[in-house]
Amino acid sequence: GSNVSWNTRDQHMALTVSRIRERLHLVTSSGDDTEEGAATTKVVVWAHNSHIGNSAATARGGSDFVRNENWNLGQMVRSVCDTGRCFALGLSTYQGTVTALANGDDSTKQYTLNAAVEDSSEHLCHRVCESLPCDAFVLPLAADEMSGQLCEALSSRLLHRYVGVHYRPNTEMQSHYNEASLVGQYDAVTFIDKTSALRVLKPEELQTAAGTQGSSKQPSEANKYGARRLMQEYIRLRKHPISHIQVEPEEENLYKCHFLLTFDSGAYAGGEYHGLLDLPKEYPMAPPRLSFFTPSGRFETGERICVSFSDYHPELWNPSWGIESVLVGLQSFMQEECPEALGSMMASPKTRLKLAAESHAFNSKD
Repeated sequence: GSNVSWNTRDQHMALTVSRIRERLHLVTSSGDDTEEGAATTKVVVWAHNSHIGNSAATARGGSDFVRNENWNLGQMVRSVCDTGRCFALGLSTYQGTVTALANGDDSTKQYTLNAAVEDSSEHLCHRVCESLPCDAFVLPLAADEMSGQLCEALSSRLLHRYVGVHYRPNTEMQSHYNEASLVGQYDAVTFIDKTSALRVLKPEELQTAAGTQGSSKQPSEANKYGARRLMQEYIRLRKHPISHIQVEPEEENLYKCHFLLTFDSGAYAGGEYHGLLDLPKEYPMAPPRLSFFTPSGRFETGERICVSFSDYHPELWNPSWGIESVLVGLQSFMQEECPEALGSMMASPKTRLKLAAESHAFNSKD
C-alpha cells in the first residue's frame, strides 16, 4: 500500500515538534531571541523506533517518494538540525513481554515477544549479552567511539525489529522486521536482553502514586487551585496564541473551553473545526472531556472523543499537561487514522475536503 498516510503523519509530528520548540523558547526565553538563546531550548520526544530512527538508513526509506518510500520524524529532524543538535536513542530487546493494543478495540493486552530471529541486530546484541555476560547495555554509535571493524558491521543492513502500537506474533517477520543499519538510524541504542511489559496503572494506583489519595485538601481549595491554573493558562494563550488554534472560555464557566482548529493543507485544507474541552472540577488532576461540533469526517460530532489525554483514559493523564498540550495533541490526532477508537470515524479524503469547505458556513449557523 501507499506510504502517503504514514509520511503525512510523521511530517505533522515534525511540524509539531518544531512548533513546541519555538513556543517553549518564546515562553521561557525572557527576551533572548538570538540563535544562541534558541539553541538552549530542548525538546524530548518519546516515540517508537520506527518514528525516531532515521528512515533513510532502512530498506524502506528515501527522500523523494519515487519508490513509495517511508519518511519519518527522525529523518526530518536530522535534515533541519545542524550536526550535534539532535540525538536519537533507540531501544531494543531480544525477548520478553510487551504491552500492545488488542485486536479489534482500544484495550491493551500483554504479549510474549518471540525471540529475535538470527541475522538480526537484536540477535547480535543478545550474543554480546551472553558473552560478557550482562542483562543490558548502551551502545554509542558515533564512528569515533567504535573500532573500524565494529563500525563497518553496524553500518551494514541487518534485520531490525520494530514493535509499535500493535504486535502480531504470528506474522512477525512481515509485520515487524525491516532491513536497516543501526549506524545512521540512531546515535546510540539501549539494549535490554529480556524486557518486561509496561503495566497500565489502575486509577486508584495512579492517585496513590501522585500522592492525591487521602489528601487533607478540601474540594473548595482544590477548585481554587484549578481556577487559578486555568486563568494563568488563558492569559498565556492570549499573550502567545498557538498557530492554527483559537481558544475561548465561556464567560460564566472557565471550565468549559471552546476551541477552533484550522488547517491550511491536507485532507482538512481550509477547514475550521469548533469543539469543546469540558474540564472537570478536579483539573489539572483529571483530564478533560473532548467533543466536536463541526463535522470533519474524522470525529463524530457531539460524541466524547477517546484519545489518550481525554476522560476515557484518566490512568494516562499527566497533571503537567494543559489546554495547549491537549489541543496540539488533538490536532495531531486528526492526521491519524484510528477508526476503532470511540468517537472516531473514517470518511474518505473527498468527503473530508467537502466538509472542510463547508465548515465556515456550518459554524456561522452554530
